[in-house]
Amino acid sequence: MNFNHLRVFYTVAQSQNFSRAAEKLHISQPAVSTQIRKLEETLGVPLVENYGRKIKLTDAGQLLHEYAERIFILSQEAEKAIREIRGLEKGELMIGASTTPGSYILPPYIGEYQKKFPGVQFSLKIRNTQTVVDHLLKGEWDLGVIGETQSHPDLVFVPWKRDRLVLIVYPGHPLHGKKNVPWNEVIRYPFIVREKGSGTRRILEQFLKDTGTDLTISMELDQTEAVKMAVASGIGIAVVSEYTVSGAQQIEGLHMVSIEGDPLGRTINVAYHVGKRHSKAALAFLDLIGIQEMGRPERDGVE
Repeated sequence: MNFNHLRVFYTVAQSQNFSRAAEKLHISQPAVSTQIRKLEETLGVPLVENYGRKIKLTDAGQLLHEYAERIFILSQEAEKAIREIRGLEKGELMIGASTTPGSYILPPYIGEYQKKFPGVQFSLKIRNTQTVVDHLLKGEWDLGVIGETQSHPDLVFVPWKRDRLVLIVYPGHPLHGKKNVPWNEVIRYPFIVREKGSGTRRILEQFLKDTGTDLTISMELDQTEAVKMAVASGIGIAVVSEYTVSGAQQIEGLHMVSIEGDPLGRTINVAYHVGKRHSKAALAFLDLIGIQEMGRPERDGVE
């Protein structure tokens, strides 16, 4: 297989358009079509179908696209590793984090890291938990920091910090000022929740399943700050991380209410792909946050 042809195919698949792919590759559109045709001749199967201005991958094309994505991510990782050895750059680090650690826990550590290693190109992507996991599985991000674990043979999770989920209400709410409120009383009131895919939402849903209880959901929002503002506006109550409503993160009008038994909590975990090599930049970050180098466990031993 000609790798130049494969790169052209991968760019076409990503762009879903021959002309846009040609622009990205700085070659003509006929040249793109020719190289795709040659790749199809080499493999003996059609890879793309034309649908007006867009293209659609055949079943064989979709399969090849998955392999091509893995190949080129690995190629970039190899180039990055070689550049580090040759000392041509000081490094780069891509971390994905769910909302709570990304917005409220990691910033001070990132500031300290950048003071120590100003030459490292640091990028933090804040997404919901499922999106962070998806990017880790593709090998696109070096590390993930999320509030839950998932059972997957390609992922390793290392516990980092304990996070307590608390109930927040607005002034004048019947629960305002109460202590140790039973859960069965809490669920009598409308809730504002995070979107599906967020760690907080999953923990809440699992707790509801375990206790055989249910909620009345008045609103679903995809940002913790939006949830807090909605609660402060009197729309409903919510469960959020204690990190998001402590100190400078507090919003006027919000009040924390303790739930009987303090049943909601989680561990913030640092996650990575078992097959991804830790760069010097990643190892320095792990050391800074107090995690020793994460080893390479056997694949069948990963939880």
